[in-house]
Amino acid sequence: LDVRATETLDLAEKAYRPVFPKDAPATVRFGRGLAVYDRASHAPQRTSMRLRLRADGSIEAQVAVMETGTGSHTMIRRVVAEGLGLPLDRVIIQYVGTAYLPYDSGVGGSRVTISASEAAHLGVLEFRQALQQEMAQALGISVQQVEWRAGGVGADTASGRTLDLAALASRGVTVET
Repeated sequence: LDVRATETLDLAEKAYRPVFPKDAPATVRFGRGLAVYDRASHAPQRTSMRLRLRADGSIEAQVAVMETGTGSHTMIRRVVAEGLGLPLDRVIIQYVGTAYLPYDSGVGGSRVTISASEAAHLGVLEFRQALQQEMAQALGISVQQVEWRAGGVGADTASGRTLDLAALASRGVTVET
């Protein structure tokens, strides 16, 4: 992993515009400081996540990781949205706790981002495959003929017919992984 600390510090120094009071007493000194820290993150820990197609075609990501102010829920939303080709506002995070999901190792030790993003990525791959299977059944075609498109749209590669997530959900299809 290339941290580029020297380049980052050089750019910060070029961009820095100090604003020190001009009328301060001579005994008052002003300065500036900056630190860069790099360390390896932990390997992913076990965690659980459930992705569910909602009635309006949005995706609910049920997670056992509580938002602790570090942006973990935002990161999970981004991974799910990107993986499904959806706008960020079409993914809803729902904290459900470990009583409703098989397992989570908890927060701490800088492991939430790597663990939750890995779980979200793997979950999206499985979830998208399940959605494509449901779309194939609804379109009356083989799953190999369903092309996944941005916006959560499945397209029949032979006929060009499409089916989006809202239409799939309106058919009463429930997909969870």
